[in-house]
Amino acid sequence: LKSSKNLLKKLDITNKPTWSLSLDNSDNMVIADQSDKIRILNGDLVKGESFDSKLTGPKSVLSDNNRFLIGNSEGLFQLSKDTMSIRKIMTIPVSVVKRVKDQFLIGTVDGKIISLGAENLTEIESFTVDSQFPIFDISSYNNELYIATQGGLYKKDSSGINNIYSHDMVFCLSANKNSVYFGTPKNILR
Repeated sequence: LKSSKNLLKKLDITNKPTWSLSLDNSDNMVIADQSDKIRILNGDLVKGESFDSKLTGPKSVLSDNNRFLIGNSEGLFQLSKDTMSIRKIMTIPVSVVKRVKDQFLIGTVDGKIISLGAENLTEIESFTVDSQFPIFDISSYNNELYIATQGGLYKKDSSGINNIYSHDMVFCLSANKNSVYFGTPKNILR
């Protein structure tokens, strides 16, 4: 990190708000901003392909082989990288799209998580975390799901779904082999 403003490298990719950053199967960075573009950067942060999603505004984007899954206020969409055809999968407003093993986990604005099979996108299960708050992020750690919401941090395990941190909203999650980290408006906690 540079000592000034904690800047690793300034990328002139977009001048619009960035809504989604994720890595694809090849560790390329997938970037979605306020525009309808989905941009790919390689591991050296060099611009690669760009795709027109036809979906503007806030969105969560996940690259999976020859397709993108895109969640936004209008639902969940699948965009083919080969044909550029787009297909609506769900009509429920989506706040986050994540992949855990062989499933896609779709977090909704109304506090639900919908699990879809990665191959055919059929629903495996659906459960409500907190119907009052949107899902911001989802992470898997030791066969448990950690869920960031406006109402705090939740954990789903064999005993059910429990709110394990309710002092503030939780925006984002990251897990390594030792811990789960979560970001709140004032701190990063473990």
